[in-house]
Amino acid sequence: MVASMRRSRLLVLAGGALCAACASEPVSPSSARIDDYIAGVTARDGQVAAVLSDSAPPSASFGPSVVLNGGGKVQHGGSARISVAGGADFTRVYVSTPMASGTWDVALPSGVTVEDLVVGLSPKLRSGSLRVRFVLEGPSGVGGAAEEVLDVGE
Repeated sequence: MVASMRRSRLLVLAGGALCAACASEPVSPSSARIDDYIAGVTARDGQVAAVLSDSAPPSASFGPSVVLNGGGKVQHGGSARISVAGGADFTRVYVSTPMASGTWDVALPSGVTVEDLVVGLSPKLRSGSLRVRFVLEGPSGVGGAAEEVLDVGE
C-alpha cells in the first residue's frame, strides 16, 4: 500500500515536471479558438478593425508574397506592431496561429504594398512563444503565409 502511494506521488510529480517543460508555447485555458490567443487586430492606426472568422485563411494561389517586420517581446494582454509588406498590392490580410482555429480578417479600403497592423494578445496567455501567421490577398490572388514569433512575457 505504501509503495503504491509512493509510485502515485512519483507519477504525479513526473507529470507536473513534464507539463512545466512544455511552457515555451502559450496555452489558452479555454478552447483552441484564435480569440483565446489573439484578442483582435487593427490597421490604419485603429481605424480598420479585423473581423473574426471561424474558418482558416484561404489557400495560396498566385497572390502577393509577404515580408514581416516587428514583433519581439510582448506583455500579457499587450499588443505588437507588425509591419506587413507585400510583393504586390494587397487589400486583405488574414492573421492566424497554427495553435488555434479561426482567422482575423483585415479588409483594407484600398490597395497598399505596406501596412502596419496592431495585434492585440489575449490576457489568457501564459509566458512563452506565440506563432502568428500572416497571409495577403490582392487582385492577383492569395499569397503564401509568413510567420512571426512573439515572445509573450510579464
